[in-house]
Amino acid sequence: MSATPRIVFSMFRSSSDPMFLAWARFLQAVEAGARRTASVAAVTVAPGAPSRPLEQVRRAQPVVRAVPATAPCGVWRVLAPNNRELGRSARAYTSFASARAHVTALRASVDELGIVAVNGERAGMSGWYVTRKGLPVITCGRWYGAAASGATAALAALDALAVAVVEDSPRRLEPPRRAGVASDDVVW
Repeated sequence: MSATPRIVFSMFRSSSDPMFLAWARFLQAVEAGARRTASVAAVTVAPGAPSRPLEQVRRAQPVVRAVPATAPCGVWRVLAPNNRELGRSARAYTSFASARAHVTALRASVDELGIVAVNGERAGMSGWYVTRKGLPVITCGRWYGAAASGATAALAALDALAVAVVEDSPRRLEPPRRAGVASDDVVW
């Protein structure tokens, strides 16, 4: 177990990899939560201003969808010292260099990052994503039972991002073993 948080990079064979598709489905669920949160804000009235909807105060931006790639693709995650996932990239990358460069830029601009809370499809599903210059860059990795838990997790992810050790190479994620020979020539 590492004594400090880490940023790890995961590589998938392609955008049709089952593990990548699971990552993309969760990202889409967070995006749907962002749309739901924005529509609730549009009809909610801000305290002290009966005619001013919260939408005018702050409207949640949708999360960026994963861009399918025909070649190997990858994502990154912020891990706590106990290897618990604190946050994950809000997009997929087509190269390790571009993923690592984006992480480096985010670490240099932690003070510019903002947290947006989102609600899942059912009660007791609270999540978040982090934006930089209005664009989503990090999302939660799971739903939380309470908004306060989600907010605490988002702050922990940002704190970890600022001090995390950034890994020098990606991890190749393999689908469960299948019969037959698998090609090992994939490089990201």
